[in-house]
Amino acid sequence: MTADTFLALPSVAWTALQALFVLVTGLLIYMQVRAATRGFQFDSIRNMQAMVEDSLLQRRIVFAEFPIELAASSQQFPRRPPSRSVAYGMSAEEQANVATTPEQEAALRSLTDVQVQSARAVINALNDLGQLAEDGYIDRQVFFGKYHEMIIRLCHALELVRREVIEKNEGGNYGQRLLRIRRAAITYHNGTPKHRARPLKLTMRGGEKVIISPIEKSSLRQRMAWALQKQLTLRWPHRLR
Repeated sequence: MTADTFLALPSVAWTALQALFVLVTGLLIYMQVRAATRGFQFDSIRNMQAMVEDSLLQRRIVFAEFPIELAASSQQFPRRPPSRSVAYGMSAEEQANVATTPEQEAALRSLTDVQVQSARAVINALNDLGQLAEDGYIDRQVFFGKYHEMIIRLCHALELVRREVIEKNEGGNYGQRLLRIRRAAITYHNGTPKHRARPLKLTMRGGEKVIISPIEKSSLRQRMAWALQKQLTLRWPHRLR
């Protein structure tokens, strides 16, 4: 037996076996980590669904009892939602656009304390889900894929209650994360052809309102921009902020 052999195998063969052992070990570790990751993802999705279901009764109250006059139009949202640390100013024209109409003011005055508390519960639930999405604790593809239409509808149904009843009376910056997740949900909506090709309607007590009109024609450049914005929204949490 020479110096470069061991158990009748040359050193080259032992080096190959060692490399194979390292490769197999690495593969097994990868499979274990992947299985653990999928388990974490499953738990995350299940917890997200449980959080959504917890506010089901309050959401039903919003859609069944709140008057359709409360539904905010797209123009009644600021064009640039606030970030976590900065609230952007609005021009005089934008301030005029976001102002409530006489019909909306009458509808706000008609709300009972129980209805306002239901609105608060839904806003709090959306706020919690939005924070988890912003911080990357839940899969944003799953989050917006399952709930982007619900998010948009609820934001339009509750924006005036959030801003004119709760925030204005209590002060502070209550529920402004909803402005950010609404913008992200609309970006997801427009970035998906099957969604942007049909209207998104909001049904409340007394009627129905189209809150997103279908986009029937768009240039290739616009479609590419929507697709890019959608991917940025899904991949980088700071795009929600």
